[in-house]
Amino acid sequence: MSVKIRIIILLVIVTILIVGFVANKFKQKTETSPNIEIDTSMFETKSIDEIWGMKDRNQFVISMYLYIAEKCEYGSAMQNLNDEQRVFYITQNLESEVNNGGFSQFYCNTDGLFVNELVSTFEKINAYKTAEICKKAVSIFGDTFPVDMAQIQEVLQNKEICSTFVVG
Repeated sequence: MSVKIRIIILLVIVTILIVGFVANKFKQKTETSPNIEIDTSMFETKSIDEIWGMKDRNQFVISMYLYIAEKCEYGSAMQNLNDEQRVFYITQNLESEVNNGGFSQFYCNTDGLFVNELVSTFEKINAYKTAEICKKAVSIFGDTFPVDMAQIQEVLQNKEICSTFVVG
C-alpha cells in the first residue's frame, strides 16, 4: 500500500476521532459556561507547508480540509485536485455531512455531487465496510441518482423507500 494511501486512511480515521472528541468537548463547555469563546484561528486557511508542520492533529485535519476545499472551490472545481486530495475531500465531506445530519443532509448539501464516487473512494482506502454502507445508502435512489434537488427531496420524503434503508 502506498504512503499516500496510508496517509489518507490515517487522516480519515483521525477525523472521525476528532469529530467525536470535539463534539464532546464542545458539549461539556456549553454545559458549564454560558459565555462560549471559540478559537476560530484553526479555521483560517494556512499554507500547505504550515499545515504539514502542525503538531495538533485536530488542527491538521481541519486545516487540510479547508486548504483542499478552497483549492477545489468547495467541490465545484474537482479537476483542481489530484487523486489523493480528491479522496480526502470526498471522505471528509461525507463524514462531516453524515455526522451532522445523516445521508439526507449529504445528498442535499452537496447536491449529490459525489454520490457516484462514494463506493470507489472508500474502496481506494480499503474502507470496505464504509463503502458497503454508502452503496446501501445510495441504493434508495435506484439505478440513477437524480440531478434535480426536487427529485432528491421527493425520494428522501418517501418514508417507504427510506425505511428500507437500515444500516447494520
